Amino acid sequence: MAPELLGGKDPYSGPAVDIFACGAILFILKFAKFAFAQSNDSYYRRLHRDPVRAMNDRKIKADTTFLDLILGLTQQDPEKRISLEQVR
Repeated sequence: MAPELLGGKDPYSGPAVDIFACGAILFILKFAKFAFAQSNDSYYRRLHRDPVRAMNDRKIKADTTFLDLILGLTQQDPEKRISLEQVR
């Protein structure tokens, strides 16, 4: 679930929430594992702080291009997430 849905402070923004979900689902499809349980848990923080080390610790082989995509899709701040316009 996108972080802005957890706190209930920000107004709902469909595209930003969907982009976050796409990042989480893409990770699951590629590795058959969850990247994190919630957008504020230790796995999420570790992934965003040092993605290569986070994957090595979990014994998951991922190239940096894929990790960059996942990080862009799952940014905490909806304004910093990759948008549809950026991928076109």
